[in-house]
Amino acid sequence: MDHAKRLDLLSQIVLNMDVAVVGPAVEECLAAGIPASRILADGLSAGMRIVGEKFKSGEIYMPEVLVSCDVYYRGLETLRPHIRDAGAQRKGKLILGTIHGDIHTVGKDVAIPSSRPPATMSSTSAWTSPTPASSRPSASTTPISSASAPT
Repeated sequence: MDHAKRLDLLSQIVLNMDVAVVGPAVEECLAAGIPASRILADGLSAGMRIVGEKFKSGEIYMPEVLVSCDVYYRGLETLRPHIRDAGAQRKGKLILGTIHGDIHTVGKDVAIPSSRPPATMSSTSAWTSPTPASSRPSASTTPISSASAPT
């Protein structure tokens, strides 16, 4: 099977909410020599873009979106150790977060893996891994309490 077909299959796995198949499918893509960045962009994220389009058009609803996110995250767990090449260079710091209590963390959680520093670099950032919807943090860092916030 060629790379394009494997990536299309991976995006369909996300769309079809098949959590049991996504990990092995990512491993097969890696074994076939597809770069991790391409698996993320043209496989997993492509599937989430289709999910977003279908949600926007009313073809699917929020429960399907959330299950598709869980499938995306499961695939990402398999892919994460391969995302960055050893030759990547740090360009600066990136701070991502959401408003405390906001449940709309999917975009942040999707962006974090592609911007993580390589494993060989040290980082002082407070990176967090995407977590299940029921326990997702509202931000990647500790929220500022109203008592310590500037006025």
